[in-house]
Amino acid sequence: MEEILERIAIWASHGTLAQFRTEIDGYIKKEGYDSELQDDGVLFYRPRKAGGFLGIWAKTIKEPVMKISRTEGTVRVLPEPLDEEFAHYLNSCLRQH
Repeated sequence: MEEILERIAIWASHGTLAQFRTEIDGYIKKEGYDSELQDDGVLFYRPRKAGGFLGIWAKTIKEPVMKISRTEGTVRVLPEPLDEEFAHYLNSCLRQH
């Protein structure tokens, strides 16, 4: 697992995190994941609807699956939140890329 996370961090460090997010977004959205830029990184999450009546007034809940952070020029995958299934999927997307 450590090797997979290192590979993801290396790919993310090749440009800005915004560029990495743009490159990966098409792949992850196919599998029901999404991402958003934050102050120091990118948060990947699985959106799901909860509450409401027949979908009306339902709220979207973001279940975090991974966060990549850039601090002092170093990119790293944070240990929390970390969904191993998502990490393996993202790694397979990088192989195709």
